[in-house]
Amino acid sequence: KEQAVWDVLPDYLLLVDDDTYVNMKWFTQFYQGFNSSLARSDAGCLVILPLQIVNGTFAYGGFGLFLSKGALFNFMFRPIHCSNSNNQEGSAMASSTTNNDNDEDGFVSNACDRIQDNFLGEKESFRDGMTVSDLMDAHASRDRYTDFDKWKTSRTHKPYCMHSDWATGYYVNYYNVAEHANTFLPIPESFAVDLPMFRTGWQFGAIYKKTKGNCKNEGMKNCKPTSGTCHRLTPNEMQQIAMTINGKTQ
Repeated sequence: KEQAVWDVLPDYLLLVDDDTYVNMKWFTQFYQGFNSSLARSDAGCLVILPLQIVNGTFAYGGFGLFLSKGALFNFMFRPIHCSNSNNQEGSAMASSTTNNDNDEDGFVSNACDRIQDNFLGEKESFRDGMTVSDLMDAHASRDRYTDFDKWKTSRTHKPYCMHSDWATGYYVNYYNVAEHANTFLPIPESFAVDLPMFRTGWQFGAIYKKTKGNCKNEGMKNCKPTSGTCHRLTPNEMQQIAMTINGKTQ
C-alpha cells in the first residue's frame, strides 16, 4: 500500500498563485540529482518573522512553496496516533506517547506534542489517525467567519482566522513535514540553525531585514529570463518570458 502511494505522488508539488511564473528550466536544473523521496520544503520567497516576537516562517505564496515527494508523504499519508487522543467531548488529548511502531524519525511523537501544545487551537479539531493534511483541513473548516462575535466572548476557544500562507507555514514547520532546512543547504543566518521549526529553505529569496533574491521579482519590469519565480504577471507576460527563455519569437 505504501509503495502504491509513492508511485502516484509527483516528485515535487509547486504551490503557487495563478499570477505566478516559475522558470521550469531553473527549477529542474536546481533539483537535478536531488533525491525527491527526502522530505524537503523550499520557498520561492520566504518571509521570516521577527523571531523575538513570533518564532516562525512562511512561504510568500506569490513566489511558490515547493514540496518534495517525501514531504508530501509526511503531509498527506502518515497517520498520527496519539494516546488518549479523544476525551468525552471529542476534542484531542494528545501526548508524545504514540501507538505507532514506525516512528523512527519522531514524526508522530512530534505531531502529538504539537497537538498537545495547541498553539493555534488545532487540538479541538484533531481525531486519532488523522494525517497532518486532515488536521489542517478540519482546523481550517471548523469556524464560520460570521460567528466572529462569539470568538470575543470565549475564554477557551481559539478561532481559525489566518491567511493560507501562515497556516501552511505553521503546519510544514511545526509538524515536521520537511527535514530541517539546514539538512540540504547551509542556512545563511546562524540563528536559524538551532531552531527546530526552521524547515523551509530560503536560498531562493527571503524577506528578512531586507528583501533578497526572488522576492524582488514583482511585476513584469522586475522579471528577467534568469529569474526563478516571478509574481503578479499576466498570462501574456508569462508567455513572453517563456518564449525569451526558449529562444522563440512567437
